[in-house]
Amino acid sequence: MAIFFFDGDRTLWDFQAMMRRALTSTIGELRGLRPGTGGDMSVEAFVTDREVVAERLRSQVSNLEQVRFEAFKKSLARGKGWCHAGGRS
Repeated sequence: MAIFFFDGDRTLWDFQAMMRRALTSTIGELRGLRPGTGGDMSVEAFVTDREVVAERLRSQVSNLEQVRFEAFKKSLARGKGWCHAGGRS
């Protein structure tokens, strides 16, 4: 079973708030997996990276999964001691 949800005009849910909650949880999990790592791993930094990547890929991809993947690669590459694209640091 698959569930698809589409809210093109953003009237049914607050995407930004949901994204920030998900990032807070994800960053907490990452910190638990790699204690002592550094760099700016704040929610704000992840959101900024996503916005930059989404704008860069706007005319190239329509798959939001690709936007998320590229944004996470950018965010993790900025960190110190985090996994980098193509393998572990």
